[in-house]
Amino acid sequence: MFLNRIICNYLVCKYLAKEIEVETKKTSISKDVLHTGGFDTEFRNRKIPYETSEVRFIEILDNACENILKYRVHADKKERYLKGTSTTMNTLFGLKKRGVKVELGVPDEMWDDIPAEVSKMKRKCDAFREEFEDELMEWFLHYQKEDLMEWLCRMRALRPDQHGSYLQL
Repeated sequence: MFLNRIICNYLVCKYLAKEIEVETKKTSISKDVLHTGGFDTEFRNRKIPYETSEVRFIEILDNACENILKYRVHADKKERYLKGTSTTMNTLFGLKKRGVKVELGVPDEMWDDIPAEVSKMKRKCDAFREEFEDELMEWFLHYQKEDLMEWLCRMRALRPDQHGSYLQL
């Protein structure tokens, strides 16, 4: 049970870091500037670059965990979780399309539903993101050039016994 929890923490951190870096790169090209306004003269007409804004940070975090739902279980691959349909499911879909009767014990429309493992990882991603939000903000504002998996997972979020030689990040 303990090993299962460690692997889960490791996987959640790994995929969260991966997706945050993807989202960060995707949104880094924007040169937009946010304009604030209000009754308080200190904040009136203040300009904040989108690149370093809290709005961008929140969008990145929200999208990162949401992107976890795009992963599928690929039992036939070294990396168990990958985006897209697995080779096995593609083969089964192909057989079904050619008229072969294929029974999986679930209705056909559920074949490509989000696997329970992935749904669980998404929920854990949301909790992990919330728990390490301050660290993620620090990385976002000051350390984006650093590898997030190393910076967050190995150095801050996981204990040494959670990223030993059997769990290579």
